[in-house]
Amino acid sequence: MHEDGENMVFDPHGYVREVPRSQAKILLMRHPQTVANQTRRFLGAQNMPLSELGQQQLKLAIEGLVAWQPTKIVSSPLERCLAIAEPVAQQVGLDIEIDKRVAEIDFGVVEGLTHQEAMEKGLSLPWGETAANWPVEGAESIEQFAGRLRAAAEDLELGQGKIAVIAHGGVIRGLSSHWLHIPLSRLWNMTVRNVESTLFVNDNNEGIFLERFGIKPEWLAGII
Repeated sequence: MHEDGENMVFDPHGYVREVPRSQAKILLMRHPQTVANQTRRFLGAQNMPLSELGQQQLKLAIEGLVAWQPTKIVSSPLERCLAIAEPVAQQVGLDIEIDKRVAEIDFGVVEGLTHQEAMEKGLSLPWGETAANWPVEGAESIEQFAGRLRAAAEDLELGQGKIAVIAHGGVIRGLSSHWLHIPLSRLWNMTVRNVESTLFVNDNNEGIFLERFGIKPEWLAGII
């Protein structure tokens, strides 16, 4: 352990653990609040403008990620994620790897509805783990969603340095569930707030482990 704390993961509450610089870091950040998030409507494969609060969060997210100094940026192709990825990439001098596999789950005809509106239309929510339990027209099954996230996770595990992934609540839940071996049935049991991040560390000896979650953008400057 270095006395000067050079290799410590740090936030306002103190260091979490020593992290050797040779380890790869994977930071999962959720996009800013959209109008649909604000009104608690299902938003998956569609684009939607940011809310007023989302615009404020966007500024903090950009500043935080620039301060974290990623060496690679991966983003969902949806506008609410590119709103962060594009200015950060420009400021740190990186290209963006746009990955369709980290786009949000497609809710089909439920897109734009509240949970109550969906239930009133006779749509069964939450959906089950198999396609047979998905009566919703045009929706992506949990199995399809989890399958593409597993493929994305495998590629992320091959990365080096500090990888920033700008994605969605469902994606961050799915990747976290994969790496933490949480059953798909508990996929929606995690809280993932707008522009907060989850940090995983990939160690060749120990594998992937959760370093910290619920990281606010303003804390990123103090995290190695």
